[in-house]
Amino acid sequence: GAGAKGRVEVILQAREQTLAEAAAARDAAEAARGKFETSFAALDEREASRWATAEFAAARDAGTAALQRFSVEDFKAAAAGWEEAAKQLAAIEARQPQALADALARGAAALQDGQLAAARDAFGLALGIEPEHAGAKAGIARAGRIEQTFPVVDAAVADERAGRLSAA
Repeated sequence: GAGAKGRVEVILQAREQTLAEAAAARDAAEAARGKFETSFAALDEREASRWATAEFAAARDAGTAALQRFSVEDFKAAAAGWEEAAKQLAAIEARQPQALADALARGAAALQDGQLAAARDAFGLALGIEPEHAGAKAGIARAGRIEQTFPVVDAAVADERAGRLSAA
């Protein structure tokens, strides 16, 4: 009678508590996932795969592993995995200013050396990191202007070689 009823109530209370803990763990995992996915998308848009290749891949893989834990309802491990992956992404994000400076320096050096494709690539990366960067836009424009002068210079050299000095 009364003892059995009491044991059933204890079992039901324990089950309710377990369900509530599982729901809280799931909510925490979903919050961690949201933070990770937001950070990942922002860095992906800024071409982190080009300037932080290994670190960005590691963070992506950590996020994938967390998703696998989530899919088998191991919510605590999933939350911990996404939190760790988000920390990795934060470290990558902190490197963005240096990555931008490095890309701009590579672009300027390539322009100086007449390596226009390399200059465009470096300035393009800089624009990927910071889409409105005026220096990167100017560098790409300068590479284009330099490239446009090549046919004129080539024609002048050909005219000079052919003895057409007035045309050169």
